[in-house]
Amino acid sequence: MQPFQSQNATEQVAPLSLTDATAQPADLQTSSRAVHAVKTSAHTLMDKGRTEKKTRPKKRRRKTGGWPSTTGVRYREVVTIMEGAFRIKSSGKDFTTFITIRPPSEIAEDQARKAWCRRKLYNFQRKLKRRGQPFIALSVYEKPLDGQLHLHVLLHVAMKFFPELKRVENLPEIDVRLRTHKHLSYIVKNRLPTHPDFEPILARTLQRKKGSDFRGKRWLFSLDALTIINQNTAAECYPSLP
Repeated sequence: MQPFQSQNATEQVAPLSLTDATAQPADLQTSSRAVHAVKTSAHTLMDKGRTEKKTRPKKRRRKTGGWPSTTGVRYREVVTIMEGAFRIKSSGKDFTTFITIRPPSEIAEDQARKAWCRRKLYNFQRKLKRRGQPFIALSVYEKPLDGQLHLHVLLHVAMKFFPELKRVENLPEIDVRLRTHKHLSYIVKNRLPTHPDFEPILARTLQRKKGSDFRGKRWLFSLDALTIINQNTAAECYPSLP
């Protein structure tokens, strides 16, 4: 009779190798593969979403904002205008000509009247540039309560070109004359009121006439005028050494 032998005693055990030491169980390998597959699919969906987001047409937004509608020039803008005019005068190229541009009464819309004024003002700029003169100008739009929108311009013109400029632009809608000391305060008469305690003092030098509201910028310096203003500002901040 043979002695009893268990099944484990007769099994052949394979030798252990380095690859077996680093091997993972089958269930752990399966779970890691599943996690990797989920991550791969998630990244694929994210990339697809980014691509769709880039190629998706953008919705057109309504234009909002812009220059608000005002009834006059603010006091801080009046100060900026006066300061800029003073810097231009100190540069030796003071305003010499006062121009008023009134579009025909048939043009009723404010923006159309502003465009008409800009075209006429561009004609002055082109004539001066052809003669080698800089276009140093201050433009202020005005709209009184009982009238239509028009434009006042202070312009630096050499006196030898003034008769020619006045003769060329001899139109009923355009008035060209020599500038006086009152014209600078005249073009900002459509200003907003200031503090009640300060308004009576300011009114002694700056007249005020209530105006109608319109949309858009009310005043601007030309590029050549801004160049002079900025140069004088830099000279004051950084004076030259003796």
